Amino acid sequence: MKMNKLKKIGKIITVIMIFVLSLSACSADKNTTDSENIEKTLPQELLDSIDFEDQLENVDMKVIETMYGINEDQISSYNVLMSTGATAEEIAVFGINNKDDKEKVIDALKMRVEDQKSIMESYKPKEMDKLNKAIIESNDNYVILCITGDEDNAQKIIGKYF
Repeated sequence: MKMNKLKKIGKIITVIMIFVLSLSACSADKNTTDSENIEKTLPQELLDSIDFEDQLENVDMKVIETMYGINEDQISSYNVLMSTGATAEEIAVFGINNKDDKEKVIDALKMRVEDQKSIMESYKPKEMDKLNKAIIESNDNYVILCITGDEDNAQKIIGKYF
C-alpha cells in the first residue's frame, strides 16, 4: 500500500514539474529570446508588415560609415536597409558593444535623421512627416532607427522587441 502511495505522489510531482517547466518556457523574457537575432528578425517583420513606398535595400559597412558616421568598432552587428532615395524610408538595426558606443550610435542616428530632413525639405517635402516621426529606440544590446509613413504599426512591432 505504501508503494502505491509513493507511485501516485511521484506521478503527481512529475505532472507538476512538467507544468511548471512549460510555464517557464512560455514566459521567457522576450528580449533574451528575440535579441539574439534582432538585427535579422525585426527588419524582416517590419518589411512584411508595413507597406513601404520605396524598395529598401541592404547596404554594406562602407555606406553605413558614410551615411551614419558609425564605424565597425562601435557595433557588434548590423542590418541596414535604405530606400533608393525616392523616399526617406529606412530601417537600421545595430548591435551595440557597450554603453558609450550605444550613446554614439544613438547620436549618429539622430544626426542621420536631421541630415535627411535638410535634404528632403526642398527635394521631397512630403517626406518631412516621416522624418519628424522617425523612431529611434534602444535596449541593452541594440539600437534601431525606423523611418516610415506607418509609424504607429512600426512602433507596435518594435515594441515587441524593445
